[in-house]
Amino acid sequence: MHSLTGHSAPIVNLKFVSNPTHIVSLDQDMNLKVWDSRKFKCNDTMNIDEFEEKKNFSPNGICLLQKPPKLVIYGKGLNFLEYDKHSNLTSADENVSICAEFIPSNLTLLTPVGNKVKVWNLLTGEIKKIFSNLTKSEISTCNLDANSKRFMLGDLEGNMGVYNVNNGALLKSLQRHNSEVISMIHSEKLEVIISASIDNEINVHRDHELGESELLKTIDIGHFNINYITFSQDTLKIIVGFSNG
Repeated sequence: MHSLTGHSAPIVNLKFVSNPTHIVSLDQDMNLKVWDSRKFKCNDTMNIDEFEEKKNFSPNGICLLQKPPKLVIYGKGLNFLEYDKHSNLTSADENVSICAEFIPSNLTLLTPVGNKVKVWNLLTGEIKKIFSNLTKSEISTCNLDANSKRFMLGDLEGNMGVYNVNNGALLKSLQRHNSEVISMIHSEKLEVIISASIDNEINVHRDHELGESELLKTIDIGHFNINYITFSQDTLKIIVGFSNG
């Protein structure tokens, strides 16, 4: 199917890792390589001598411990390495992404996980860049504006911000909700951003200037639990879905 090249010394041992889907290879010079077995690319290379400052280890093979994931290099001793499956930048997170937002202008896809957003190149299927530490807590909603030039994030603590899709820079912060944000919608016609949270409040924020974020209106839904909101750009109506159906 494919030939992997990169080692300059005889291969000592190979291991297939099922989650994430990697191949780990070790050669006689103590070079360890981690390969993406879906794209047949090398994700990481390390020299065990440099890490452990041990010479003449004479490696014989690799053993994989499942829980917690660790690699054991054995030879004239045992060498334990933590296997961080989340450090790989060229494959998707094992955690669930809350959504995927498509940006037509540069053929990229945004996937928020935790407090970071990954930007995927849809022509190659690989990570283009990662915007890290964007929110104070875990991202709960991510939406693009009407022109797909900005993305809007809300988090579990009610914080909200508007960001540049090209570099992840924070353009403006919006007045926060008291609890988790469940949706954010941009209306270019009204020049507003509409947000909703699980505290059953819908806020309308002015979106006229780049850094301006005035709160124009708060709509208290009352005892109904909001599950989802959308906005009709033609009729200028907010449509709300409730937990009671």
